[in-house]
Parts: sequence; C-alpha cells; structure tokens
Amino acid sequence: MTTLVTGATGFIGSHVASQLLERDEPVRLLVRTPAKLADVGIDAGTPGIEVAVGDLLDPDTLAPALQSVRRIHHLAGAISMGRDDWTRGSSPARAEARDASRPDDEIIEDALSRYLLERLLDKTQRRSDLSEEEATRLAVEELHAMRRERDAAA
Repeated sequence: MTTLVTGATGFIGSHVASQLLERDEPVRLLVRTPAKLADVGIDAGTPGIEVAVGDLLDPDTLAPALQSVRRIHHLAGAISMGRDDWTRGSSPARAEARDASRPDDEIIEDALSRYLLERLLDKTQRRSDLSEEEATRLAVEELHAMRRERDAAA
C-alpha cells in the first residue's frame, strides 16, 4: 500500500520520503512543482515513487492524491515573511484560504478536519475486511457524520 507524503520538496518531507523508499515502501509525493524534487535529491523516476501534482489548498487535486493510500505524512507547510506572501498564487482556493479576512475558526476547522480524516483513514484501513477504496469512503463518511452530529448539538 502507498504512503502519501506532502511537503516532499521541503527538507523534512524529502528525508521522510527517502526513508520510506529505503524501506521499500511505495510513496506518492504530493507536490505543486515536480521539478523541485530534484532540488532535494529526489529522482521522480525512481521505482516506488509516484508523483501527484496538486495543492493542499485546491481540493480538486486532493482526491487523486489520496486514492488508495495507507497513511499520510503531512509535512507541507507555508513559510512566509509577510501577509502578502499568503495571498500570492494562481489557485482561487489558495487565495480564499489565505484571505486575511478569513476567520481563524475556519482555518482551525480545516486543520482539524485534515487531522481527523488522517486518523479515520488509519483506523479504517487496518480493517482486513475492507478494500482500500471502501476504507477511504468509510473514513470520509465517518468524518461527515461527526460534523453532522456536532452541528446538531450546537
């Protein structure tokens, strides 16, 4: 089964990806710019590496990256010296997510959802009676159920 690594063009992410490959574990690297993998010593043509081009702030690119993964090492991070850096980029989702007017509770909600989904995926994919696709679907359904329950209690 495949492990998804976000932030593979960064210092830590590239080392995690390399360690997984040394253990003969297949990895999928979610990157915005595949050419930057070479800058951190990763050859995208290496057996066991699959490159998924996408952006964490563009939901349309995440579904293919998450398909059939066993675990996620989320190591991507935004490094910025000023607020102007946060609004740059061509992705409308990125601009919306990084909008200075966006409430902090929305940002926290997004981060919590990603964390919970990772944990739910880990739990469901340990079940031997489920295919990878069924485990992913079940984890997403469970996350939505948790949200509905929370919203009903509010």
